[in-house]
Amino acid sequence: MSRKLQFILPAGVAAIAILWLMARQDAPEISRLPQLYDIDALNAQIAAMPEWKPPTNLEEHRQMIIGHMRDYLKTGAATYSEQHVAKCDAILSAFITQAQSSETKNKRDQILSAVKSTVKALNVLNHQCDQGLIETMESEDICRMLYFGAKEAGFPESDLENTDITLPERDW
Repeated sequence: MSRKLQFILPAGVAAIAILWLMARQDAPEISRLPQLYDIDALNAQIAAMPEWKPPTNLEEHRQMIIGHMRDYLKTGAATYSEQHVAKCDAILSAFITQAQSSETKNKRDQILSAVKSTVKALNVLNHQCDQGLIETMESEDICRMLYFGAKEAGFPESDLENTDITLPERDW
């Protein structure tokens, strides 16, 4: 609690001082604080971006997940490297191959085995990256991909609605 007060108090004191200065008749002209962002330029960038569409197949899911990881890697704040992203790509590609295999189609145990082995491989990889490769957004996207793949492979949709098939093995 005291940490929060340390940050809130100076801002509050500054706001009170500004209001006090503005209320005084002999107050000096207080110039507007500089704007940190060019709002018009940001709006133009947003308008130029293509409309986002959710992935419609396993390959699009994989590309989206790996693309987000590579984008974050470019910021320099990631605790993982391009080699980790490539390993993640290989793990997700292997899942796609398993999910689309004729040996897996409509076989509940085979589908669960593919999901389980994928999640375990991702656990190991994420541990190698100090839990930084698979954050909340990536976790949700990967789970969505695994559900989509299980459904596509013939896993009963009613079972997917009632059960998190990744949870028993997932560390992320």
